[in-house]
Amino acid sequence: MITSTGGEVPEQYQTLWTSSADFTAVHSIQHQIVKAVPLVVLSSSLDVDGIVTQKETRTIGYFFDTCEGGNGAAEAIFSDLTNFAAKAYALASECDCEAGCPKCLHSTGCPQHNKALHKDLGLFLLDTISQVA
Repeated sequence: MITSTGGEVPEQYQTLWTSSADFTAVHSIQHQIVKAVPLVVLSSSLDVDGIVTQKETRTIGYFFDTCEGGNGAAEAIFSDLTNFAAKAYALASECDCEAGCPKCLHSTGCPQHNKALHKDLGLFLLDTISQVA
């Protein structure tokens, strides 16, 4: 992919040019929150996942339990989002990677193939969410 100035966009950032800002924002914080699940509840980050979808003009993110019958991890995120956001912020901000890695952002099981993820945008939004009382 070539920019208007003739430079090439690095591969890991190419989907940021083709995805909407709200999709990238929701998808990023969703991944970061899933990574923080074991820091908040007695569960693995593999026990919950999420998907982001476009409905008309809205971008909607869903969390769901991945085990048969559910284990309550997705419900815990819904019930205590500010705490999950704070833990996700701490985990991602302490990671020494530059743009996101399997420890703080990327997921091997992502139904959307880790497209349109931005570590710093997620950090900004997680910090904002965690400040809400």
